[in-house]
Amino acid sequence: MVYVIVCTWPVYSLSSRAKGVLLDALPMFYRANLRPEAVASVMIMNLKKSVPQNLRKEGVRDPHLEVVFSRNKKEVSIEAHFIATAVFPVINKTFDFHLSRGR
Repeated sequence: MVYVIVCTWPVYSLSSRAKGVLLDALPMFYRANLRPEAVASVMIMNLKKSVPQNLRKEGVRDPHLEVVFSRNKKEVSIEAHFIATAVFPVINKTFDFHLSRGR
């Protein structure tokens, strides 16, 4: 049991750091949603550039990283979809976790 926990800890840690990046960006996305459309679109474009960069800085290595921004008049949400790999060195196996972090 300890072996499995030690091998999957990096995946859990990465997932937690990704959630932190999304939570940091969420207030700015909410503020952008309250602005007029011309201002909001510029703010959202900046977020669409900075959030994936911040996720990469935190260790997301998946080349197919997908960050989804959705909004309506009352709610906003940001989701990140990516794959993280756990390595089990003693048995020479890897396992891919398909993670979807969202707020």
